[in-house]
Amino acid sequence: MRRPRWNIRRFSAHPTLSQRERVPYFNSIGREAPHCVASLSYVYNHHERQLAERLTDLQHHAHDLVVSAMHVHLDHDHCLETLFLKGATAAVRELADKLGAERGVRHSSLNLIPVDASGHDHDHGHNHAGPLT
Repeated sequence: MRRPRWNIRRFSAHPTLSQRERVPYFNSIGREAPHCVASLSYVYNHHERQLAERLTDLQHHAHDLVVSAMHVHLDHDHCLETLFLKGATAAVRELADKLGAERGVRHSSLNLIPVDASGHDHDHGHNHAGPLT
């Protein structure tokens, strides 16, 4: 039995948010939260020349943002990758824009969750971040 082909269309990495969706991303004085956790999912054609290597190279250059990556084969031509990111919101958006702009990326979607990066004081070599409430 033949597997169905995915109907892949190209979308912007940052779809227009409704006012209700936009509220959690901004603080009380109208600026975007400085830190976030995020998931970035994108579909790409793995036959596109050197695309997988370019995407991996971008991820390695952003090693301080990329927490984890998951790769799924959708069909003969397309792969889905989801990256889990943590860091400065501006840097996360910049990485999402770069990955989504690569030739051969067919769909890209960024889901940001603002966090309070101040955490709590202790000394064991890493920072904690909790959701903004």
